[in-house]
Order: sequence, then structure tokens, then C-alpha cells
Amino acid sequence: MDISKISVKKIRELIVFTAFLVVALWKFDVVLDVLKAIWGILFPFVLGGAIAFVTNVPMSFLEKKIFGRVKKENKAVEKLARPISLFLTIVFAVGVIVMVMFGVIPQLTRTMGTLMMSIADFIPQMQSWIREFSHNNQEIMKLVDQVQFNPDQAIKWGISLLGNGAGNMMNTTMSAVGSIVSGLATFFIAFSFACYVLFQKEKLHVQVRKVLFAFLPKQKADAFLKVCSLTYRTFANFLAGQCLEAVILGCMFVVILSILRMPYALLIGVLIAFTALIPIFGAFIGCAVGSFLIFMVNPKQAILFIIVFLVLQQIEGNLIYPHVVGESVGLPSIWVLAAVTIGGNLMGIVGMLVFIPLLSVFYTIFREFVYLHLKKQHIKQVTATKIEEYTQDNTGNNISLKNPYFCELTGLYWAWKNLEAENIGLVHYRRYFTNKKKIPKEENEKFKIVLTQNETEELLKKTDIILPKKRKYYIENLYSHYEHTMYIEPLDETRRIIEEKCPEYLSEFDKLHKRTSAHMFNMFIMKKEILDEYCTWLFDILFELEKRTDASKYDSFHARFYGRISELLLDVWVNKNKIKYEEVKVMDMQNVNWLKKGTSFLNAKFTGKKYGKSF
Repeated sequence: MDISKISVKKIRELIVFTAFLVVALWKFDVVLDVLKAIWGILFPFVLGGAIAFVTNVPMSFLEKKIFGRVKKENKAVEKLARPISLFLTIVFAVGVIVMVMFGVIPQLTRTMGTLMMSIADFIPQMQSWIREFSHNNQEIMKLVDQVQFNPDQAIKWGISLLGNGAGNMMNTTMSAVGSIVSGLATFFIAFSFACYVLFQKEKLHVQVRKVLFAFLPKQKADAFLKVCSLTYRTFANFLAGQCLEAVILGCMFVVILSILRMPYALLIGVLIAFTALIPIFGAFIGCAVGSFLIFMVNPKQAILFIIVFLVLQQIEGNLIYPHVVGESVGLPSIWVLAAVTIGGNLMGIVGMLVFIPLLSVFYTIFREFVYLHLKKQHIKQVTATKIEEYTQDNTGNNISLKNPYFCELTGLYWAWKNLEAENIGLVHYRRYFTNKKKIPKEENEKFKIVLTQNETEELLKKTDIILPKKRKYYIENLYSHYEHTMYIEPLDETRRIIEEKCPEYLSEFDKLHKRTSAHMFNMFIMKKEILDEYCTWLFDILFELEKRTDASKYDSFHARFYGRISELLLDVWVNKNKIKYEEVKVMDMQNVNWLKKGTSFLNAKFTGKKYGKSF
């Protein structure tokens, strides 16, 4: 190793880290005590953050649904929207607790009393059945007669279990709840902190972003914020979906069991709703307990209950769950099972709930990491039998060296010269066609609604070209907009070339630049024979423009004028040749900062400052 090439700063950091590590291992008990003390101080705020995270899901839903439109028009409503939404959320949570305390618990108490008597009555019946079945076998009956049941002793045993065994289980799996109950002051601090976070979440978000971008490289800060956003969406969607799905399933059981006049309908419905919060295994736990309860009353109805459970589970799994929870978690079934198993072993019931969205986040990040590395190696797809690589535009007949100036047109040229296909199209990595009205915010969800091959083929049966919906500029025409935002000389030179080489298009060229809208972005899908005609005309003009214009006098952004001019030439060619087209919606894969875009436009129009980047 060449020490001279290693920075002194990194060596110093390594020495300091090693020293801290040695001290920590040497005085491990002291370090552990310090960490416990720090955790004791931080715990109320960590708990408050958890409360804020969970509460934010229903609060944001209520705020959007109740005050979404009104608060934009009324400042007073805007100020009151969040406090009212938070208040309604708290009222709802307290209402659920009260309902459980005064609705479910009394019935549970009565049910337990009835169950004790049912078991006491059932045991003699069971002994009688066994006696008949075994033909009064003395050895078997000796064992059966030893089975005794005393309701009073069972109640005492149940109280003891709740006081000891259940208490221990709650301490291991629900330690946070135990801390809340044991320390009222801790809960008050946590709740106050949660309220502050909820009321000031936008401001806190900006402050966190400032800190990250101040102390981290921009790329790392962006990556960290992306992971945080993904984590929040995954956990929020999972918790909301899982709770709603459990409520629906519980209500279904209450209604069906009541219609069938089965005992303990409300109790079993509530039990299944709570156990259904545990993915995969939960509802079956509720089924086992429910079957036992009904069996004590009527064995035949217990069999009917199991059949009802299996039917409702199929309805829930195939109809309700996909629509309520959907693919918000985004984990294959095998990994869901792994998450539940690992989470249950490490953290009990809480782990079963937390590990599914947590593993989903890691799964998504790792998947993107894999795809990125595959892309770097030019691998498009890996199957069981073959590896399909991306075809680069520097193969065959190409103009790939012109990419800094021609942009996506180098790909179009390659497709024109090298592909033999019925239809050929061009889109961007930043924009795709879609026929859906509602566009999701998440990029991964956007890819699911991209215009499909079947949809494209159906459109091309009734038209020649698929074009994006026209972009409208309203305030100024296309020429003035280009003049204000870009350098106009290449566009004026293009007009002169058209006048010389194909004057029949000049009229349409002039008409277009007086309009306030056009099919932009260099996006289209067209039949191959039409593409041949268009590309022959387009590249003839652009190559001539290249001869007459020195792109090196512009910076890298403005040197890409060939691609921008081709955006304007597309409509000139379509209109002149009266090509039949169908417009399709375009969605931006990345969020557009309309504030920056609008500010840059105003600066360009009124101060003469040209655009410096794409928006």
C-alpha cells in the first residue's frame, strides 16, 4: 500500500475510530450504562415519533378528504384543518378503546362464564361418547374418568395466567405499551412531542433537508431522502391497509355468524379482526379459538364455522386484500413468510407487523441496486436460459458521436437505420405515454400504467401516428417562447434551410411558430413506412443545419438545439402531409418543480436570461 497516496484526514479518522473502539470494548459495562442512560432520555421522543408516525396516517387522510379543497380558498380553514383532523383522529382512537372496554370486554366476561359452564357440561358428554365408542373399555375409561373440570379453579388459573404469563408476553412483545402504562410523565412528553411533530411536519421536513444538504454530498442526501420517503410510504400503506382489511374481515364474520345464528358472533368477529393484523397466521389463530368456542356449544356449528371461515378467507384473499392493501408492500409471498417468521422470533407480535414493511424497503432498495448494476453492464433481462443485453446506439449504422448535440435523435436514427419492425416509437427516460387519467406520485407506480403494447397496437389500427397531447404556452407563441428561453439563431437558420431545400414546407413552418401549442418532447409511435419518410426529411434538414452552425460556441445545455428544433419540425411535417394522428397523455416520471420552471420562464421573458437546464 502506498501510504503517500492516502489522505492524512482519513488516517486521522481511522486512528480516532480505532481508539474509541478499543475504549468501548475495554470499558464495555460503562459504555452500556451510558447507552442506557441516553436511551432513557431519548425514549419519550422516540415514542413520540412513533405515535406521530401512526397518527399521521388517519390525520392526513381526514385533512385531505374533509379540507382538501376548502383550505386552498380559505386561510382560516387552512389553519384549523390540521388541529380539527388531529382532534377527530384522537376521538376515533378513544372511541375504539371505549367500545372495546364497554362493548367487547363485558361480553367477553359473560362469554368466559358461559364457556366455563359449557366445558363443565361438555366433559360428561365427551366421557359418554368415548364410553360408547370404546365399548366401555376399562383402560380407556380409567384415563377418561380422570378428566375433571372445576369452573372456579379455571377462573383462578385464568387470572393467574393473565397476571403472570400474559404479562411477561406483553413485556417482551409490547415493551412500548408497558412503558406508557408505567410512566404517565413519559407518555405526556411523548404525546406532546408527537403533536408538535404533526403540527410542524412541513417545517421539520425542510429543516431536515437543510441539515442533510449542508453536511452531506448532494447525491448522498438525495439517496437518503429517497430511502426515507420509500420507508414512510411502505409503512403507512401497510399499516393503513392492514387495519382496514382487518376491520372489514371482522365485520364480515360478525354479520355472517349473526345471520347463521352462531354463538359468540361479536366476540369471534372482534377476535379475528385483531388476529388478522398478524399477516398469514393471524386469522387462523382466530379461527382456531372461534372453532373451540362454538364447539363447546354446538359441534355441528363448529364444522359449519370452519367452512364459513375458509370461504370468507378466499373472498378476503382474492378480492378484498388486493384492493385494500394491494401491492403497497411489494414483497413476493415467500419473503412475506420469511419476514413474519423472522420478526416473530426476534420481536414477537410486534416483529410480525414491523418486519414486513421493513423487509419490503430493503427488498426495493436492493432490487434497484441490482437493476442499476445490470444496466451498467448493458444487461436488459436475465432469464433461466439466456441473458438479453441492451442494444447500444453505437452499433450498426449510427450517429452516436453526435449524442451531446442530437440527444435522443441518435436513438431515433439508429432505430430508423437498423430496425425492421412494423411500428417504431421514441420516448424519454423522463416521460412516457399513458392512457390513465390519474397519475400516481411514486415513480415505481407510474411504470405500472405506461401505455402497453396491446393498447398501442389497438390505437395504430385506427391512426397512423400516436402523438403526445399538445403542450400549450398561452402567454406567447412558439417562436417567441423559443427566442426568450433559447438562442434563436439555429431556429432562424433552420427556416432558411427549409426555404432552400423543401420550400413547400415553409408555410407550415411559419404557421406553426405563430401558434401557442404543439406536440413536443420528440415523442411518437408510428408505422415504419411513415417513419422512413419522416426521418429522411428530418435528418436531411438537421445535417445541413449542422454544417452551417457552430454548436461549440454554446454551453452543453444550449448545444443540444438539434433535438429542440426537431420537436418543432414534427408538427410541420405532420400538418403538411395531413398525417392522421391520435393524441395520448404524457406523464412525467420525475416530479416537475413548477415554481422553478415558472420563475425561469419569467426571468427569460422579462430579463433576457436564457434557460440553464431542463425542467
